[in-house]
Amino acid sequence: MYIIISKDFREFVAGIFAVESHANDFRQKISEGELSKLKFEDVPLSYPLYISEDHEGFSYHSEESAKELMADFTQEMHKRDEEWCYTNLYRVSEDFMPKMPGKNYMGLIPHHHVDNNTLKSIKENGFNSLWDL
Repeated sequence: MYIIISKDFREFVAGIFAVESHANDFRQKISEGELSKLKFEDVPLSYPLYISEDHEGFSYHSEESAKELMADFTQEMHKRDEEWCYTNLYRVSEDFMPKMPGKNYMGLIPHHHVDNNTLKSIKENGFNSLWDL
């Protein structure tokens, strides 16, 4: 996976591609002024790809490691209030290329703000129920 990260006010995922040449094509569509804000990450995963976003930034997960992450958070539930957001968890099942390259459209990627209610739902209905799979 080729992930393009941009930084405006804060970092965001500007594009995700399975093929490097597609990432390079996308980069050509970004204005010169925006290019200096980009960083490219080569992540050894395939679709579906899960992105966890928290105060430390982004981390990338396979489905199995995303499930393990949720299990780890479940162990902390008694320490946190119901509203505590452990992470924003995004599920990417295909290339992500916003209509306006270099702009933050991460909200279009299916995601959950993982709090205790989300973790309870996972325990009751399974991880894939978050994504209606």
